[in-house]
Amino acid sequence: MRYQIKIEDVKKDDILYKTETSKKLFMKGDYCRFERRYYAEEYEDINSGAYFKKGKIVYVEYDGYYEEKGIISLYYVVGYGSDCDGLWSSRIYEFSTENEAEIFQKEQSIASDGLKFTTCNSLKGATKYL
Repeated sequence: MRYQIKIEDVKKDDILYKTETSKKLFMKGDYCRFERRYYAEEYEDINSGAYFKKGKIVYVEYDGYYEEKGIISLYYVVGYGSDCDGLWSSRIYEFSTENEAEIFQKEQSIASDGLKFTTCNSLKGATKYL
């Protein structure tokens, strides 16, 4: 799963993507004072690259560093309880945006057969339902 992040928050030499679905990888370099933009070279072809304005949203793969620093937020939906057959089950689902988590939680609450679904913004908060 890819997460939105501002270009200035990406670690130097970390892999990034221009869009959520792009296949082309870039490696973040230094800030270019002449261009007033961040430079990222293509991972497959170091002779080419792209400049990104400060504040540009790019996408990165999950890295615990970003979550620890509070740069990316993960949202969790916890499904727990007994179903119509009396079997106890629980599961945590992870989402990159709060909107995705809330939509999933609402859809699952409507379609569930006795399970309860709750949205949490921390893994610690989510595990208390297990």
